[in-house]
Amino acid sequence: MAKLFNKKAKGNLYEMIPQKKENIEWKKDYNNELTLIIKRTKWIDRLFQKIFNTPKQTTLELDALGSFVWKQCDGHKTIAQIAKKLRKEYPQKSSPVESRLITFIRILKNNGLIKLYPGK
Repeated sequence: MAKLFNKKAKGNLYEMIPQKKENIEWKKDYNNELTLIIKRTKWIDRLFQKIFNTPKQTTLELDALGSFVWKQCDGHKTIAQIAKKLRKEYPQKSSPVESRLITFIRILKNNGLIKLYPGK
């Protein structure tokens, strides 16, 4: 899957379908923005929790654009469809939408928060 993010595969990335991983919970705040709750349950996380008293979960606060994109990662919409919806929902904030969206999708993918599946 790492090849998805090289320059040659960039055109195909828009056809990919992002899906939130099941172990990620989230909550809304008063502004309707999301905070992701990431449980650390891998064996190395548990080891560090015992030795270094690290937290069992971490949180990631998303802004309005990040919250919107997170909600769209439903396993049905392609990245291109999400970009189109993002442009429509936030016309002033989202420019340049493609580069911002791809950067955010990369961050989510690299941190194990989403999976990417080939489009149909």
